[in-house]
Amino acid sequence: MAVKVYNEQIRLHGKTREAVLETIRICKDRDVLKEYLSGRGKEVVNIMMGLFDQEKAVEQFGNEKKEEGRVEGRKEGRAEGKLEGKIEAAINMKAEGLPESMIAKILNVGLNIVQEWVAGTAVTR
Repeated sequence: MAVKVYNEQIRLHGKTREAVLETIRICKDRDVLKEYLSGRGKEVVNIMMGLFDQEKAVEQFGNEKKEEGRVEGRKEGRAEGKLEGKIEAAINMKAEGLPESMIAKILNVGLNIVQEWVAGTAVTR
């Protein structure tokens, strides 16, 4: 009963002090935990507000971590795209007859890496 009242008040008022106070008032009016709430109403409000704050902090932390993951994923994706572009460019330059040493210089990578790329054993360093 008390949980149902509480959930309804959260739906109406959000996770606010007003929702907690209204839940306590309704429960007292319906004689649900009346004696307990009469003596410990302030304590219940403080506990519930602390839980709301904690939930909000956990949610915010999760959102921050999610955003950090997105940023890191974008960085990794760009780096992979650049590497794939260099590999493709190396293969195309080799097909046009450019020496591997020149390709390495143009792409700013080691000669051994270019040799592996054009040989088809692409090393991603």
